[in-house]
Amino acid sequence: MRKLLLTLCISALASAFTAQARIHELQQFEVDSISTALATLWKEPMQSHTQSMTPAQKASFKKGVTLALDSARTNDPYVQGLEEGARIYRYVEQAEQIGGYTVDMDVFRKTILKAIDRKSTGFTESEADTYLTDLNTRMVKGSGKISKSEIKKASQALATVWAGYMARKSAKDEPQIVAAYRRGVTTALSYARTDDAFLDGIEAGVAAYRSFERQQQAGGYELSIVRFNLAMDKMLNGRPTGFTPLTATQYLKAMQEQLADIDALLDNSQAFLDSIARREGIINLPTGTMVEIVTEGEGDSPRAEDLVMVNYSGSLIDGTQFSGTEPGKPTIFDMRELIAGFRDGLMQMKKGGIYRIYIPSDQGYGHEGVYGKIPKDAVTIFDVELVDLRHTDELQQPAATPTAGE
Repeated sequence: MRKLLLTLCISALASAFTAQARIHELQQFEVDSISTALATLWKEPMQSHTQSMTPAQKASFKKGVTLALDSARTNDPYVQGLEEGARIYRYVEQAEQIGGYTVDMDVFRKTILKAIDRKSTGFTESEADTYLTDLNTRMVKGSGKISKSEIKKASQALATVWAGYMARKSAKDEPQIVAAYRRGVTTALSYARTDDAFLDGIEAGVAAYRSFERQQQAGGYELSIVRFNLAMDKMLNGRPTGFTPLTATQYLKAMQEQLADIDALLDNSQAFLDSIARREGIINLPTGTMVEIVTEGEGDSPRAEDLVMVNYSGSLIDGTQFSGTEPGKPTIFDMRELIAGFRDGLMQMKKGGIYRIYIPSDQGYGHEGVYGKIPKDAVTIFDVELVDLRHTDELQQPAATPTAGE
């Protein structure tokens, strides 16, 4: 029942987040926060799984979780063997319930290892399957008793049925991988009957790591397994992680929505630029920046190294404003310090004019964007009034010649 409950909780966590198509680059605090939040989501499933355990069993469970998490990130074949061994034991338990007899685990373990080493188990897979089917039929129709020799044969047959897959898998791997895998299976099965809580912990730890991997893939970002493991350790030992399951869920949902909004904006960027380029009166500059004359000015235009006084507002294509001047309070810019698209647009203007400048990302804030304001690869729009300008050469006055007596 505990295993079923944990499985249901795992499924619920896995389905809580939808896949993102684009790779996202997160700030370090976001990486750490998401990793910690994901670990915190395991608090209630883990507590439900261990609530009926004794203190000693809980300690074994934690040991199994920690072992799995510490090693799974390296794709260690030993841990794969541990996971496989735990899964095999669950298979044995199911077979015992169906057949109504108790498997000889010593015989079962030895047969499994023979299969991994590609040695004869006394059965072919087909023979083992037939034997078990006949045995179960006899158990249902008969007295329900089974001899020791039949238990041994049933244990060998069960191991053969399962180990066929393992033998085929090990045949594809390098000898050192097979050895580590074999050791993991042996270790896991050695705890069967004596410390099932440890096997529970291995399964739970591997499941937690697999959910961590799935979330990275679904979210389109790289997380911190170190931070995840640290939070799991805190959670397992009753220490706070900085989240509750509720706040963790809320945080992850908010991050998902934020990234989805960014993706939607980026997906529309090229279509937006194409539509602007087709408008009548749009001036397409060689760099890809486009300008639209709202009100034409008079006089000089700024040069690349001039100072300009402007009223402006900067926004994204969805209308979100990220920067701008207050009404009646123009600001002064050094043209050399502006993003390329803004500078190129201003150089088309005349004093007193009002333009709208459409800037593709490579002429604006680029792949990096501005955290919290401008997504990476975003198109930006500037509505600009050129209030005044000063050419750089006009600001460079010659030094005064000293007069006599000075």
